[in-house]
Amino acid sequence: MADFNPSAKLRIDGEQSRTINKCGLLVFDEKKQILLVRKREGDTTTQLILPGGQYEPGEDDLSCLRREIKKELSTEMVEPIDFIGEFEDVAAADDLYDEKTVSIRLYTAGLVSTPEASNEIAEVVWYAPGWDDDDELSPILRNKIIPFLMEHDYFS
Repeated sequence: MADFNPSAKLRIDGEQSRTINKCGLLVFDEKKQILLVRKREGDTTTQLILPGGQYEPGEDDLSCLRREIKKELSTEMVEPIDFIGEFEDVAAADDLYDEKTVSIRLYTAGLVSTPEASNEIAEVVWYAPGWDDDDELSPILRNKIIPFLMEHDYFS
């Protein structure tokens, strides 16, 4: 029997399914490419994801983003910081049997300096639609966020 987790939701089949709540940052460069990151081997996924992360107790969206961007990219955000929307999909995971849902509150902002991979981040990548291997993208990017951005002309 699985350990009790108060943040888990009970599915109809009796198994626990957890929604991971995160805040994410969308950063565009001058070519209208977006900043994505890849975590180090051995983490939950090696797919490309947005910078950002999970909330610490009592944190609001912007506090979480400020902490995560400094930790992951060794830089800080530049005002204005604008809310884009909330997106939900299957969480990125290299373990296909560990299916969870992720909910991301997405913001856009610039950065004070060039982002550098640090802490759990292994690689920083600039992405533009039409990339040859969209399988490298996390499900929420591939299925929800990139289509939304294209539909609303963010890449124009």
